[in-house]
Amino acid sequence: MAKLIRRRTCLLAAIVFLLAPPCALAQGYPTKPIRIVVPFVAGGSMDRLARILQTHMLESWGQPVVVDNRPGGGTVIGTELVSNASPDGYTLLMIANSAAINSTLRPKLPYDLLKDFSPISQLARTPHLLVVPASLKVNRLDELIALARARPGKLNYASIGPGSIQHLSGEMFKALAAIDVVHVPYAGTAPAVIAMLSGEVSMMFANVADVQQHVQTGRIKALAIASSRRQSSMEDIPTFIESGFSGFESSTWYGMVAPNGTPTEIVSKVNSEVLRIMQLPDVRETLATEGMQSLGTMPDTFRSFLIEEVDKYGRIVKAANLKVD
Repeated sequence: MAKLIRRRTCLLAAIVFLLAPPCALAQGYPTKPIRIVVPFVAGGSMDRLARILQTHMLESWGQPVVVDNRPGGGTVIGTELVSNASPDGYTLLMIANSAAINSTLRPKLPYDLLKDFSPISQLARTPHLLVVPASLKVNRLDELIALARARPGKLNYASIGPGSIQHLSGEMFKALAAIDVVHVPYAGTAPAVIAMLSGEVSMMFANVADVQQHVQTGRIKALAIASSRRQSSMEDIPTFIESGFSGFESSTWYGMVAPNGTPTEIVSKVNSEVLRIMQLPDVRETLATEGMQSLGTMPDTFRSFLIEEVDKYGRIVKAANLKVD
């Protein structure tokens, strides 16, 4: 009899949970560990940003927050994992430009960025530096271009994976500078930077946050920054615009999404939390020292931004005739 009563009690509890209004579910959220999936290897800007969120979410909500690095497939592996996760707010995904780029560069994706995810917020962005190894005998952008033209097909450039914004930036630079350099993709930021430090690659478009320390110590040379103005922490590095490349700007942005179908109230609660974190003075200061700008947008604003990004990169991919197997 006691066993039967327990079964009926469990069944009743399950029915109550299923029938509970979304607002009631959101009020109790979170009640268990949250997983933030990062579709890159540990060590890059996205990973560091996720771990900042991890620390402050834990302090605020009192529930464990796990950063789960799932690199591979040009971010497809980690992204597909979240697209198939339960839409309950306990599995979240960090995304960057590559998510929008893949939407047009990879026609056979196992998910649709604009249909299979609920946008939460755009979090931050960082401009790109064009860097070369300290061993490469160039110190200015025009010297690098002259060397590449003198040795067509002999120099190469690293990216953090096929279809990444660093990949597209490299291809756009190739076209504008009329040079022939070879793309060498790596499985994330850390291995690409290591390859740069060792001189394995000739150049790379890198996030300021990922190479600033190496530039300051002289292990890597920065030739130009792809922003509208110079960085206050790197005033001696000219912009591409100053170097004759009118309008050439490139940056990496970061955002957070949840599986499609996640209750609006939970999306709103996560959004409120990440907006709070991104406005904390210590967080803003930490990001600024790494060359990152703290943002924080509402879900609808981020959705509109993603639609614009997919359209923008679609035009770039088509114009450059880029393909990824």
